[in-house]
Amino acid sequence: MEITAIGGFDEIGKNMTVVAVGDEAIVIDLGLHVERLMGEDYDIARMSRSEMLSIGAIPDYRRLDGIKQKIVGVFVSHGHLDHVGAGTKLMGLFPGAPFYMTPFTAEIFKRQMEDEVKYKGKGPDLRTVTYGSKVSCGKNFVVEFIAAAHSIPDHAILAVHTHEGVFLYALDWRFDPTPVLSTKTNINRLQQLGDKGLVKGVIYDTTRIERDEPTQSESWAKQKIEEMIAGLKGEGIIATTFASHIGRLQTLIDAGERQKRKVLLLGRSMEKYMDSAKALKLINLRRASVWGRSKTVEAVLRKITPNNKSEFMLITTGNQGEPGSILDRMSRGVLPYTFTRDDNILFCSEAIPTPVNLACRKEIEGSIRSRGAHVHLGLHVSGHASGGDIDRFLKIVKPKNLIPAHGGIEKLIRARKRAEAVGFREEQVHLLHDGEALSI
Repeated sequence: MEITAIGGFDEIGKNMTVVAVGDEAIVIDLGLHVERLMGEDYDIARMSRSEMLSIGAIPDYRRLDGIKQKIVGVFVSHGHLDHVGAGTKLMGLFPGAPFYMTPFTAEIFKRQMEDEVKYKGKGPDLRTVTYGSKVSCGKNFVVEFIAAAHSIPDHAILAVHTHEGVFLYALDWRFDPTPVLSTKTNINRLQQLGDKGLVKGVIYDTTRIERDEPTQSESWAKQKIEEMIAGLKGEGIIATTFASHIGRLQTLIDAGERQKRKVLLLGRSMEKYMDSAKALKLINLRRASVWGRSKTVEAVLRKITPNNKSEFMLITTGNQGEPGSILDRMSRGVLPYTFTRDDNILFCSEAIPTPVNLACRKEIEGSIRSRGAHVHLGLHVSGHASGGDIDRFLKIVKPKNLIPAHGGIEKLIRARKRAEAVGFREEQVHLLHDGEALSI
């Protein structure tokens, strides 16, 4: 079995891995490096594959030239852009290979294909897979979709069954005994694989590897958000979170409705993810409305004045301080909204730990405060397992080979030290860089 790191091993973003057995291979994830698209007014749908590569926004697909095996399938773990966002740019590289995704991920991918301008070829054979299903792919692979909790619906840990053993692809998940919308992580199934000694290797998440305490449940964030909104009577409320966090958005909508506020969701990505969620009946908008196009957003905001702010609750894009997002444009006075001391901005997310994101988040918080509004932080739990959770996970699945990913070299080194601390030998932990391959 050979594992090739195409992207996502030197950074948080542009995740893409190839697993090869015999004369066949499969690809897992086709992600964007979202940070590379911040700070410029990029129109992704109109950019070519080579243009995206030139700014480091997609995995270096030229590394596929070194894969001699026939690629028989493409699998996507979930619908976050750093895992599926490059799909429409790269799908033409895999003629004849089916694409496998869970239902919500497939909805997101289909909408990306509708937006795509540069690629005019026929879309891939897209196949929807439900939790617990095992997909036979080629003659060497059976891929199982194991339910996993995350900050987006329909996330899966992928178990790649081969005659050499099982390879687990386990990025972006958490243990969550009381999720709000997403499913619980199927610990029993992971335990079964581990107890049988089947797991030959695992790629796993290092986003929060330095944290010892377990990642809290989404139910904790739900309670904190509800308490905060209930206590802000007679004041303006603007909440911001990831547009893909459907469970968090449902919490915000419900909390706003309980306070008799008109809930308005603003932003292009908000509109796209809401369309996907509505198609699968994953969210109840109640009386809330969604506005994506710039002109309609401006028209809606003009109706909100200092005298009637308490009648509304806004949910906007821009939780990372992304240039051009709704909250960014509001904070800079580009959109027609006047901040006052009665405004409360609820950041229902934390900054993704990369230099650009941290800088953008710091800047937007300062801009909002300078306009007199109140900034509320801490209304969030991560979708990623902590280092302590990873220790528990590794003890459950008992892999023979460990490949930490989804972080820079400091996080990977920390992951190796943690693995050694819970009983794994140094030679079992492999620190791959983008473009490198490992035979196990």
